[in-house]
Parts: sequence; C-alpha cells; structure tokens
Amino acid sequence: MAAEIVSATTGVINPLIGKLTELLGEEYRKLTGVRKQAMFLKDELSTMKALLDELELVDKLDPLAKDWRDHVREMSYDMENCIDDFMHDLEGADGKKGFVRKMAQRLRRLGRRHQIANQIEELKIRAVEENARRERYKIDDSIHSSSTVVAVDPRVSAIYEEAANLVGIDGPREELVSWLTNSERKLKVVSIVGFGGLGKTTLAKQVYEKIGGQFECKAFISVSQRPDMASLLNGLRSNLGLGLGEDSRAHEVPYIIDRLREYLTHKSQGDHIKADAPNPYDRAKLVGYTIKPVTKHVGVFEFNVCNISEYFNRYLIVVDDLWDQSAWNILRCVFAEGGNEGGNGNTVIVTTRVDDVAWRASHEHHGHIYRMKPLNDEDSKRLFFGRVFRSEDSCAPQYEEVSTQILKKCGGLPLAIITIASLLASRQAKSRSDWESIMKSLGTNFAADPTLEGMKNILNLSYMHLPPRLRACFLYLGLYPEDREIERDDLARQWVAEGFVSSVPELDLEDVAKSYFNELINRSMIQPAKTIYGEVLSCRVHDMILDLILGKCAEENFMHTAHSHGEMEKMHSCKYKVRRLSLNLSTGGATPGSTLATGLSQVRSFAQFGESIYAPLLESFKHVRVLVFDVPGERSKLGAICHLFQLRYLKVSADSVELPAEIRGLVHLKTLEMNCRSESIISSDIVHLPDLFHLLLPYNTGLPEGIRNMTSIRTLHCLNMGESSVEDITGLGELTNLRDLILSTSDSLTVEGVDALVSSIGKLRDLRQLCLDCRLNGYKDQLDSLPDPPSRLEALDLKDWLFYVVPKWIGGLRYLRWLRLTVADLSTHELRILGELPSLVHANLTVLCIREDKIVVGSGSFPVLEGISIDSDEGDVAAYLRFEAGAMPSLRALGIGFAVQYWGGCTPDGMEHLLGLEQVNVDLNITRTTKHGQWKQVAPDVSSAYRKALEVHPRRPTFEFGR
Repeated sequence: MAAEIVSATTGVINPLIGKLTELLGEEYRKLTGVRKQAMFLKDELSTMKALLDELELVDKLDPLAKDWRDHVREMSYDMENCIDDFMHDLEGADGKKGFVRKMAQRLRRLGRRHQIANQIEELKIRAVEENARRERYKIDDSIHSSSTVVAVDPRVSAIYEEAANLVGIDGPREELVSWLTNSERKLKVVSIVGFGGLGKTTLAKQVYEKIGGQFECKAFISVSQRPDMASLLNGLRSNLGLGLGEDSRAHEVPYIIDRLREYLTHKSQGDHIKADAPNPYDRAKLVGYTIKPVTKHVGVFEFNVCNISEYFNRYLIVVDDLWDQSAWNILRCVFAEGGNEGGNGNTVIVTTRVDDVAWRASHEHHGHIYRMKPLNDEDSKRLFFGRVFRSEDSCAPQYEEVSTQILKKCGGLPLAIITIASLLASRQAKSRSDWESIMKSLGTNFAADPTLEGMKNILNLSYMHLPPRLRACFLYLGLYPEDREIERDDLARQWVAEGFVSSVPELDLEDVAKSYFNELINRSMIQPAKTIYGEVLSCRVHDMILDLILGKCAEENFMHTAHSHGEMEKMHSCKYKVRRLSLNLSTGGATPGSTLATGLSQVRSFAQFGESIYAPLLESFKHVRVLVFDVPGERSKLGAICHLFQLRYLKVSADSVELPAEIRGLVHLKTLEMNCRSESIISSDIVHLPDLFHLLLPYNTGLPEGIRNMTSIRTLHCLNMGESSVEDITGLGELTNLRDLILSTSDSLTVEGVDALVSSIGKLRDLRQLCLDCRLNGYKDQLDSLPDPPSRLEALDLKDWLFYVVPKWIGGLRYLRWLRLTVADLSTHELRILGELPSLVHANLTVLCIREDKIVVGSGSFPVLEGISIDSDEGDVAAYLRFEAGAMPSLRALGIGFAVQYWGGCTPDGMEHLLGLEQVNVDLNITRTTKHGQWKQVAPDVSSAYRKALEVHPRRPTFEFGR
C-alpha cells in the first residue's frame, strides 16, 4: 500500500485508514459493534484525507485551514494509538492472530469490549466535530486563496549584487569563464550546483556579465519551483527581444519552442543584416567591422572575424534555479545543437540545487559541473567584516571571539554571513553582549526571527519543493545534535520504523529509504560526510539547515528538542502532545526522572545524547517506535523495554547495556544495536524475535544460543566465534536471508569450528558483505576451495585469513566491488584472476612473498578499478610490478607499501600507462628488523625516485609519502 505513509503535515491519517480497513476484514467479523464504528471512522477520515492531500501541496496555508489541518493531524495520532492498543489486546503478547476468537470471548467476559467501544465512540465524536468545522469555516475554499499569495523572489538581490562587493568570487568566476571561452564550436552547457545560499545565482550573474559582450543574443531567466512552461518560454522570448504581439498561439509550448529554435539557429540578426545589406562589405560596415580587400577580385574581402554570420548566431542563456528534470527536458529542446556548423559556441549556464538535474543538463552536451563550495575562513572574515565595519580587515579586539563563533555558525554560507552581518550593521550593535545575543539566536530562534526573514525564505524554498514523501524524512534529521555525523543506515531504518517510507513493488523498504537519503543528498539538503567510491554512507546537516528543520518541526508539532531544564519545562505548555523527543542535556538542575514521566505516553521516537540526570521512565513510552541512547560512560538499564509493544528500532551506545531477561514480546522489533565497551547482558530469548532484521552486538559477544531460529535476520555484526558453540556456528548456515555478516575469530576457535564456519558461509546464498576479523594461528586451508560461494557478494574482507594464493572461487564473484585479501604468494596468474572481476572498484592486497621477476598487469585488466593498495613487509613489491598499456583504465589511486629495509631503488614499471591515475601513495613500514635511523636515510631516495617516475605521466599525479 504505497500511500500508507506517515506525513510531516498530516500525521498518520494514511496508515490509520489502512488499520481501520483491516478491522473490517474477516478476522474481526465477530466484533460487530467495533466493526460498525470502524466503518464510520474510515468513511469520515477518507473524506478528510482528500482535502488534506490538497492542503499538503499548498506553500502557505490560510490560518484557519492550517489550524484545522493541525487538529486533524493530532486526532489521527490519538486514533492510531487507540487502534494499536485495541489490536494488541486482541492479538495477545505473542502477536498471533489465531487467538482472536478466544481473546474476543475473554474481552466480553471482562468488559474490555465495552471500554474500547466507548473509546472509539469518543474518537467518532471528534471526527464529526472536525468535519463540521471544515464546513463551518469553508476550509475547502481556502485552498485557492492560500496558494495565490505571491512573495518577492528572495534571489533577486543576488542578481543585482555589484562585483566590487563580492568576496571569493574571482576564482570560481575565472574557472567558469575558462571553460566557456575555449575554441570549441559545439553547444556548451555548464551547471552550477549547490544548496541554497551558497551563491549560485551570484556566480552565474558575474559570469554572464563577464562574457556577455561576446554574444549577440543573451538572456537571464529564473525558474520557479512549479513553472508554467509557456510563461517561462515566453519570458525567454521577451528577454531575447522577441515581442509577442498579437500571437494567438503564445500559450502553446511546442509552438513557442519552434519559434525560439528558429530564432536562435536561423533567424538571427546576422540574417536580417544580410537582407538589409546584400554584399559583404556593406554588411560589415553595418556592424562596425574593419575590412580590407585581399585580392582584386570583386566581393572577396578579409574580415577580422572568420565568419560574420557565426558571430550573430551565438547566444548565451542563463537558466537560474532549475528544480527538476521535467522542466529541463522542455528547455533543452530550445537549445538543441544544430544551426550553423553544430552550435557555433552557443552557451547555456544552469544553476540548480539538485545533482541529478545538473548531471542531466551537462552530461548530454559533454559539459562541466561546477560544485559550489562554502567560503574558506579567510574569505568568510573578509565578507563579514566588510559588511559590518566597511573594512575587510578591521575588527575590534572585543569582537574577535564572538565573530569566530558567528562565522562557525554560518559555515561559509555567503547568504548567512551577509544576512547576519547586515543585521548587526543595521542594529548598530555596539556591545559584545549584543553580538553574543545574536550569535545565540542563530541556534535557537532562526526560524522565528523576522530579521532573518530573507535567509529563511531562501532556505525554505528547498523545503517547500520537497515531495511530501521526503518532508518527514528531512525533518527527522532534527533528532540529531548539531555537527553530528549521521549514518545513512541508521536513518533508513529509523524512517522505516516510523512509517515514513512508501512501499515499491519488488524493492525492500530499506532500499527505498536509502534512495530517499540519496535524493536529499542530490537536492543539497544534506551534505555528504563519509563516501566510499561514490556511495555516501553518512551525512551532516548545515547549521542553518538544521535551524530551518527545527523551526519546521515546531510549526508542524513534528518533534521537540531540549538542551536545558527550561526547555523541558516548556513542553508542558505545548498546544499539542509531544510526538517525538530529542534530549541533549547536561547534568544538574532538576530532579531525575520526574520531568520525563509526564505527558510523554504519545512519544513515537525518543533519543538521548550525552550523560544526563534525566532518567526516562521507559514504561511510559507505550507507543514508542524508535529508541536511541548515546550515553558514553553510563550503564544503560533497559529492563522496561519488554513492555514497549510497538518498538521497532533500538540503538544503545554506552559503557554497558543491561537488557531484560526476556524480550520476545517485542514482536515488531527490527533493529537491535548495542555498542558497548564493557560486558553487557543480552536477553536469552533474543533468537525468538520473529521480525528482527538487524542484530549488531558488542565485539566480545558470542552467537546467541539457538541462532538457527532467527530466519528473518539480514545483518549480523561483531560476533565472536571463539565464544560460540560449533552447533550455533553451524546454525548460521540456516539464516538464508542474511546479507551482511561481520564476525570475529580468535585462537580459541577449534578446527571443527572453522569447518562449521566455512560450511555455513557456503549456504548463505543472498550474502552481500562478508568480513572475517580473524586471529588464527597460521594458515587455514578450509576457505581455499569453496564449491558454491555466495555469488552476489559485493564486499569481501579477509585480511587476516592467510591464503597461499588467490582462491579461484573469488574469480567468479561478478558483483564484487570491494576486496581485502592476504596471500602468501602473488604471481601474474593470481593477479589476472582478480583483474577479470568486472565490478571490482577497490582492492587491498597484503603479500608475503613474490617469486616471479615481474608481475604483469595486462591490457584491459581491472576495467573499473579506481583504487588499489599492495603492501608487503617481506619485500619491495614495487620492484616486481609492471603495468602494460591499457591496464587499469579507471584507476585513480595507487598505493604501495613495503618495509624500509627492502627498498631496492625501483619504482613500478609503466605507471605512465595508468591514464586515469591522480594520486600515488607510498608507505614505508617499520618492522622489528628495521635498523635504527634507516627510515630517515631511505625516505628521501624513495620520494625522489617516485616523483621522477611520475614526471613523465601525462596527468602528473600527486605524490603522498608517509610511513
């Protein structure tokens, strides 16, 4: 049911209708009174939903409409909680619906049915009241009036900014100019991409002004979030000087495109000049060109340009703030190459916040993408001080510290710096306390401070353009503290637990959630933090974006955050119930426990970061879906979680964790992650959780006894085989849904245990990642021959599992992207096995011995490899490597490591054949046999030899030298 997702603005009305529909099913046919009430509620809510769906698309709601929507949202949460309680009572603690009839009889005897019917009757009255308010206040009519409010475009000021007032613009402008003014005659499309406030419009305008004089036709157009394409194209016609007149077809998009194409490719001013002045001499005089005859033949002249008609056919067009590909798909029809000799150097500049739009616009025309970067510290200071003090290098000593704090909040965002600096200048803040007050407001009152309205409007544009399915996911980032690195997998699992993710046929919900994460990255709403070969694994949120998020969370009652006792107390006076809560509190100032026990039974997500005297009474969180405790140094006692029947996600980072003895009642739990330094207590019945997908336990934890029962499990991390029985290691092979397996082993693992482990791995057909962190003595041959390895492996980490040679079965892993391997002997043949892997992007090889004179990396090998590291403490591997022409065509990074004492004065042969190479890293290792002072003696020779070898490389790769 793709539509049954939780919304930031409409709450749980979609899944609630689904649950009411379920109550109407055959399973509940005996509960006639409840079914009748459920039918009524479903009908009432369905009529409300139609209007709510329309209201969700309106940028700025009428106050009455917003108030009605908010009441319905809060009502939907209360209704769902009631229905969940009711269905939980019916299903019993083990969640099996086979007991429905038996439990219904028991409920009738105990009077529970009457009590629940009364609760649903109360909800029915609320639903009727809200529908009556809708009619009374004519909420349906407000949609049209709400959406017609027109505000001044907040980007206008950037277009008219004077170049002399800009900071940090010179370098980016000249780089773009160099791209656009080369001699190529084809159509050029350059995209400028970055999140709101980085200065994309300003940069585009400066380039436009710099090179605009070289083009006869030029235009600068801004695209709205939901553009009327006919109006936009007519605006382009007007910009180009083409009047609309009495054109009756001016509203037809195909017709306008045809007229623009005709003008830009054939009907240029050059053509008009040819008509007005038939001979070349007269045409040249009309435009001021100096000419001279080169022969006595009539009509033959030499011009100071090679082709006068080419000059008049060239155009420069800026498309500012393009939001989606559909608009570009129409605009690109206007700019199609053609005309005179394939484009004549025509140029289009696109600015956008969306990576996919930038790529689509530039890629099809072999253009460039310029990624905007925040200002560095020096330029940030110049811009800030220039606006406040009218001098770029002048700052009174008393303001230096607070200025640094303000600029840190701004994070190099030009828009933020200009807005804050202008605010300080206009207020004529004279004292340090005035500045500190404004600095503090950046973290708490940004969304509510009208003096920051211009910046808020610009950042708000990105939020308003998010599809409804992404808004709740985006606001959920407010759960995390400022400057936090947030793991993609954590977010994806939390979003699924909260119900934000829509089902897609043949796709797993978590995979859909990861696509949402990527979409937020592409839209520049969040910034990549950790990236491994193109895949973003974590993100950060810009301070100003986080302020926007927290403002929206408050506006929609989506989430509450507390950094002090005072903020905790304010929650008691909130208009609506607290639905999600994030604590980032320090110790002191309140009585433990009492504050968190009041009014929080409706919380769906709870997170605590850092040590605090506030001890949440977990048993009061009866409807919680997500629990996050990041409390280093504390011992987390979580005995009460066994009563949280809606819990779906639990992550604890603490000194130690104590789970209750039994948690099998958590039938919806899908993620259990424990990061602990000390010994922790794990529930004995963890293997009986029916829906558990992800189990990540402390490093020293053995496999749970009876693990073969965990047939739903997809992720197992950090389990110690040395602490596990052979029976449980064998049981791993029955976990056929397992995708991600990280295990540790030690010397205590028996031969039988190794045999069982290898046998189990061969049965895991859907495994995508395998990491064995081994501490075994000597060589173990059980993995040398794996008759039926997991064929869909994408990552394989066997660093400490010693092989004599590269196992042949690895050559069959066609999806393998990441490999780490240790071999006793490496030869050309073994390297060829790896070189034929079609998907391998990164390889890390540790080699004990090389017996051949040369290891040859042949042409066409490693077709998509981007990085490889080869390391040995037993010899200088560089002396044995030879790269043939055509080898490793995609390689960007090459790493070589060897013990200092084995330096033989040689570098790898043929590095110049690695045409994509950008970086070479050489590590000199110090071992037990390295002589004192030997590293300092050898290092300069190694550095000199590699730098000299790289001088002949066509791309001049960078050289990094370390140990």
